[in-house]
Amino acid sequence: MSCKATRDRHSRTWLDESNGDEQRWRVQEYFNGPEHGDYHHRVTEAYTILPRSSEDGLFYGRLRSRCPHLSEDEARQIAGIWSNEMEIIITRMKEISDASVGPALHIEARIDAIEQMAMLRAYLSQRMLAKKLGDDAAAAGLTAAKERAAVLSQLGRECVENTAKNLAEIWISLVLKWRKKWPLVVTPDSAHDRPKPVSKPKRIANAPGVRNNHYSPASSNKPWASGTQNQVKTLTCNPDGTLRSQDMSYRSWGKEQFLYSLRLERYLALVDDDGARSRDKIIAVRPLTDLDKRRWIAFLIVQMLRTPAFMRQLTENTKRILPDIAPDYPSTPGALKTAYETLFTNNDVYTRFHEMIAPRTWTVLRAPTGSGFIRPDSTILVEGNIRDSTWRLAYPMTPRKVFLVGPGMGGGYDQDFVKSIETSPNSVVDLNRRFARSANSSVLVHANDYTDTMRSLLAEHLPVVSSSIAYDHGLWGPLSNPSR
Repeated sequence: MSCKATRDRHSRTWLDESNGDEQRWRVQEYFNGPEHGDYHHRVTEAYTILPRSSEDGLFYGRLRSRCPHLSEDEARQIAGIWSNEMEIIITRMKEISDASVGPALHIEARIDAIEQMAMLRAYLSQRMLAKKLGDDAAAAGLTAAKERAAVLSQLGRECVENTAKNLAEIWISLVLKWRKKWPLVVTPDSAHDRPKPVSKPKRIANAPGVRNNHYSPASSNKPWASGTQNQVKTLTCNPDGTLRSQDMSYRSWGKEQFLYSLRLERYLALVDDDGARSRDKIIAVRPLTDLDKRRWIAFLIVQMLRTPAFMRQLTENTKRILPDIAPDYPSTPGALKTAYETLFTNNDVYTRFHEMIAPRTWTVLRAPTGSGFIRPDSTILVEGNIRDSTWRLAYPMTPRKVFLVGPGMGGGYDQDFVKSIETSPNSVVDLNRRFARSANSSVLVHANDYTDTMRSLLAEHLPVVSSSIAYDHGLWGPLSNPSR
């Protein structure tokens, strides 16, 4: 196969063509910070090529653009083979690391761990693509049969093992770095050196968790507040089509009772704090570090996963398919809640979205004078699809600025500054129309933007909410003793 010669030229590894020390330096430079260790992957049976969905993956998209001679089915098969080869490398890397230093990490290291695993996968996939498609002859000779045989060959196994060993050395150094920052066992000496938290939350003995959970962070709602009491204007649509307006504290909007476990609530608070720092830099047009960009992507992903509308859709789908895929798994509210919360420690989720967000254009849209953006309770707008290059994401940061990803490819992650452009009044109206349609039940409107035009737009496009809907027990039902 054509990749055999490529691998021989690169010392039987998918990393850089250089000695081991230089390889490790380049990988560590790329990561530019602590790496993560969420260890909930299902271990792929050694060197077995399993079916894998790769329609939206980086491998499939690059294959289709680089090798137009491949049929859609052949391209998907090759992308699936490469995806599984990468999974084998990651699994083997973690086996080597765990055998050396063990898998345990402090819970405070989780956010960096999750972000960095996504970055590791993105880096590895880029290196694999560069080597596999780096030469026209190699690209022209690709077939699924050859790629499958290459992975199962002795040379392919050596390539996997060598790559995993190189990455494991970086991984081990990062695990040790985390443990120094967040010791697993606190001794008097380590407790003295440990960084102090910014604020210590008040704890209530035997409390099952926070009663009211924000799915729209209060800090993200605040830019829509006005007046001396920092109130926001919320709009919902009555069954008769009339609008219902209510002024309330920005902290009172975008929350429901007992949405998350106490552990997840604390994790989301960390993500929100990090995301707010990155957001403020983007708004002020300040340069972003790699860590800022990774945390901003993680923040955007979490906004998509945390809303009640997403939870309801997910739990309905889960209950429908459980009898077929896991007949013994209970469909009680507590069990479904536990299953839902695994999304936030699932590396594949972060990796897939990172591959969609990072390579596309990043833009800040500024509303012209006299116009403003609304904020829907869905918090984020995702439209289009990968196949026809129409996928885009829009997140309202303030009444005057929206963060836009895509739809075009443009390497937004590679830029230190996010470009800011002033859009037209018609574009603001169009985007507000889309925000309103995406809302679950309500939106925020800044008091200065609550005009007759805005009222007409919301009356036409905001979803109707029945007054009979009650959330007395929250999304998960009357869980008198929820699992925390």
